[in-house]
Amino acid sequence: MNDTANFISKETINMLSNISLDDVAERLGHTLRRSGNNYALFCPNPNHGFEKKPDTMISLSKGLFKCFGGGGCGCRGNNAISFYSWHTYGSAEKEYFKDSVIGLAEIYGIPVKFENGKVIKNDSVQIVPKQRAVMDEVPAQPDEICNKVYRRYLSLCPLLEDHVKEWRERRKYSDSEIQAFGLRSVPTSVEQANQIVRTLLEEGYNLDRIPGFSKALKVNGDPANEDDWYWIIGMQGKYYLPVRNELGLIVRLRVATGRTDGKAKYVWFSSDPTSPDEIKNSTVYSRDRLRIGGAPSGAVINVTVPSKLLKLWKPGDELSHYFDTSVAIVTEGEHKSTITANYTNQLVFGLPGAGNYQDLIPLAKRMQIKKLVIAIDTDAFVDKTKKQGKNVIVFQHLQNMVTLCIKEDIEVVLWCWNPEDGKGLDDSLLNGVLPIEIDILTNDRKVVSLPYTG
Repeated sequence: MNDTANFISKETINMLSNISLDDVAERLGHTLRRSGNNYALFCPNPNHGFEKKPDTMISLSKGLFKCFGGGGCGCRGNNAISFYSWHTYGSAEKEYFKDSVIGLAEIYGIPVKFENGKVIKNDSVQIVPKQRAVMDEVPAQPDEICNKVYRRYLSLCPLLEDHVKEWRERRKYSDSEIQAFGLRSVPTSVEQANQIVRTLLEEGYNLDRIPGFSKALKVNGDPANEDDWYWIIGMQGKYYLPVRNELGLIVRLRVATGRTDGKAKYVWFSSDPTSPDEIKNSTVYSRDRLRIGGAPSGAVINVTVPSKLLKLWKPGDELSHYFDTSVAIVTEGEHKSTITANYTNQLVFGLPGAGNYQDLIPLAKRMQIKKLVIAIDTDAFVDKTKKQGKNVIVFQHLQNMVTLCIKEDIEVVLWCWNPEDGKGLDDSLLNGVLPIEIDILTNDRKVVSLPYTG
């Protein structure tokens, strides 16, 4: 992108980059669905695959877009040029930058100026593009503060029998494991949620910038009047799954939605604030959607240990004081990582999705991990529903993870199992089937034995 940018004027690039993402998406034919401070749409990447779900989000507050479908197809960016490139070429690589600039400029009738003085003029009637309103991302409170609030919040949340039954029967958790994990149900009524919030405030907890908590505006309230805002929590979903960092602090909450319609089974307990411009320009009819005081959750890796150790792990302590952290298993999700840790008696990193591996190597280096076992869902290798016979996107993420490990001199092996025994490692383990370990460098294979010692 930088090589090409030397030829196209910065004036042109800046003008096109600052076009609102929702504006260019609509002009390219995408149907947008408003959801709070975001827009949902079908992935603009024409190579995304067979999925037909609006799992791409445009964040109005951040000026970003990202696809979350299928573990993340890699489609993401922070300006209108990259969105056009993904829509047109299925990539935002620099080789497509010049053509994307020219193509986007043509839509809006904007001349493309080059550094050498050349100008590509567009004879079409110029459309005045809507400029994007971007605010700096609001940082969440430090992990220590989030941990205190979340632990107290979870202690006030209910434990519904239907959920406990699911954890016992489907996930095979014992009651002591449920308690150690910290599973809790989402409040079932507005009254219950409000009472929990009141209790937190009365006990002196600061909810400002704690992901999942935010302030809403009273009916007929004045956005400029601080007293017209009140604290609320998002109540979507069934139950919470705590997400811990390498110090055992609960830094985020994941929400099991219970959806079976192909939409997201898990979402983050998050609360992006409304941008100041949107609050300023809001009308009495749209103010019920305004939110302040919150913070986005981000996508955080879940650091998991066997439940018997979790009961002993004092929040804030380094795990190496309790446990050998030279080896870690990498899988996806909170349930999978917990079940895997219990069965293997090992440290497990639960990625939010196969595409969310960027923080994996920094985490491994901080914890001085010597060996990573990558155990991603079997569709990375075999998926008969895919044209290529596998989920190419997930397979690419797997390759990227392996490459990063080798580059950082971290030993890496793969765990594989028959898809008929389960898509995920947790399914295979619960079915009593042990995976095969494959050495990346030598291709040597062996059946994994439990407890795993590396």
